[in-house]
Amino acid sequence: MASSSRPDNLPDGRRRLRERDATAVMPEHLPYPLVLVGAWSWRIIGGVVAAALLVVALRTLSQVVVPLAVALLLTVLLQPGVRWLVRRTP
Repeated sequence: MASSSRPDNLPDGRRRLRERDATAVMPEHLPYPLVLVGAWSWRIIGGVVAAALLVVALRTLSQVVVPLAVALLLTVLLQPGVRWLVRRTP
């Protein structure tokens, strides 16, 4: 079994694609700028979808998180008064 000295070969014989090897998977009947714009548009669409999902998740969670944060803040702010009342009442 011959081993290749090239670092971009994987152990099972497949080649690891590099950025400059993008033309290896590019359809030959399409111009390169069109393939490049298509690849970037999918990345941008994926980013927009991820951001939209994050906004929806935060909006949904805000119905739970905001009241809990307010309750925690009130608890911390009123704690000195509670301690004072506990010490003063018999």
